[in-house]
Amino acid sequence: MRQINLSRDKTCVVDQIDYVYISTWKWSFLSSGYAVRQKRDRGKSSLILMHREITQRTLGRSLLPKEQVDHIDGDGLNNQRANLRVCSHSQNLANGGPRARNRSGYRGVCLDKTTGRWVADLQVNRERYRLGRFSTARDAALAWNVVALEKLGEFAYQNLVEAKP
Repeated sequence: MRQINLSRDKTCVVDQIDYVYISTWKWSFLSSGYAVRQKRDRGKSSLILMHREITQRTLGRSLLPKEQVDHIDGDGLNNQRANLRVCSHSQNLANGGPRARNRSGYRGVCLDKTTGRWVADLQVNRERYRLGRFSTARDAALAWNVVALEKLGEFAYQNLVEAKP
């Protein structure tokens, strides 16, 4: 594993096999959490994402327009080959954590203010799974984890739920 320095005092990691190739360019930190470089071609500028560049080298082909690259651990600066996988847009979204406005701290869990109970639900391919109401957010998160793994497989985000003491 080798580190690549980015702008804004950030670094990302790549495998040794990709280091020489990747380090030939100057990479920047993108506010969305990824490493990026600029490509200029005939007066036009475009952005190249490091994780896509590495994945294309690994595959030995260009990615198709609808193919995305997922960071398995959710860290956009961990560009080691074992952490990258080709996926669809919906699979990439399935591996995302709770949204910024989430108050429970768990994906798929919210408080029903009328009952004071925690609700867990999941939507996959436009089908909603209402998993029930629970006395604690933790219990709702555990239920969500089970169904998410069943319905989304390897791309299912798993809420981090600490064990009870």
